[in-house]
Amino acid sequence: MCLFDRLFYGKNYNSRKGVRHIYIFIDVYFGYNFLIDLSVIFATGEILNKKSKWYRMILAAFAGAIYSVLTLFLKENIMAENEIPEPPDWSDARTFFLEPDLWHEPYELDASESHHLTRVLRIREGEDVRVLDGRGREGRFRVLPYKKNAKAVALRLLDEWTYPEPESKVILAAGWTKAARRGWILEKAVEFEASGIWLWQAERSQFPVPSDIKESWQGQLAAGAKQCRNPWLPELRTMPGGVDELIALAEELGCEHRHVLVESGHKSVMSLTPDTLGQPGRTLCVVGPEGGFTAQEVEKLTRAGFLPATLGERVLRWETAAVLCLGLHWWKRQLGGK
Repeated sequence: MCLFDRLFYGKNYNSRKGVRHIYIFIDVYFGYNFLIDLSVIFATGEILNKKSKWYRMILAAFAGAIYSVLTLFLKENIMAENEIPEPPDWSDARTFFLEPDLWHEPYELDASESHHLTRVLRIREGEDVRVLDGRGREGRFRVLPYKKNAKAVALRLLDEWTYPEPESKVILAAGWTKAARRGWILEKAVEFEASGIWLWQAERSQFPVPSDIKESWQGQLAAGAKQCRNPWLPELRTMPGGVDELIALAEELGCEHRHVLVESGHKSVMSLTPDTLGQPGRTLCVVGPEGGFTAQEVEKLTRAGFLPATLGERVLRWETAAVLCLGLHWWKRQLGGK
């Protein structure tokens, strides 16, 4: 066990691949430098036949080791950008989820993830796993010894990466509707790398939208992230205040591109394409509930700067329109590399 556990670390960007965190244990680093300096000083004295007192050699080696440690904090980067290796291929590693607030030592999976590791996948101690936190961070961990039916499996961090946020982000604002396809939409939103999901109270919503986020929804997002290995989870919000709350939040966040999905017969309507959805910045797409928008809702949105848009002549289900918006944006990102 190191005396100063991860007292210092450096991080370097590696193009689109992300940021690699390099951990240096200060006591080990100091000890290595002290021993090397002392060996070099002693060997130099023997070669030149110049004897020095031991306390002087120890003081000189100590000063050299202190200087080596200080240089770590003076440097902006440990390695040049072009020297950072590509992230390792963890395609064969099982993926788990760890809340960002729990991403610290001691690293422990919660009861649900621990059950999945021990009882479902039956991963043994000493095996390596991949862990995401949903905020762009992923790590390679080693499973530590655990007891049968353990409710919290301990892990040891081996390597860590942080991926930069994408330049082009898409937020899906879906009118509150039945729960039948809601979980499916949440999983698809993660797969298509949505930045946010807003569930807003429409006038034609059949049920009131809850004011709090349900834990099961977050679990569905985490399950989708583990399946597709997306290091970023969309931010989930509910809006009981309806279209007025939606417009206010769009203004607060400064969403540069705003679209409201209407039927093709609406005046001044534009067609959504990968080019219109894949612009840098935040793109907000508003989809109505099963019953569609009311005329008042469309009027409020267009007055607030939302552009009426369509996905074609056919009348699509709300979940189809939502997934198609996300898919067009995702496809543009794949083509444009953003």
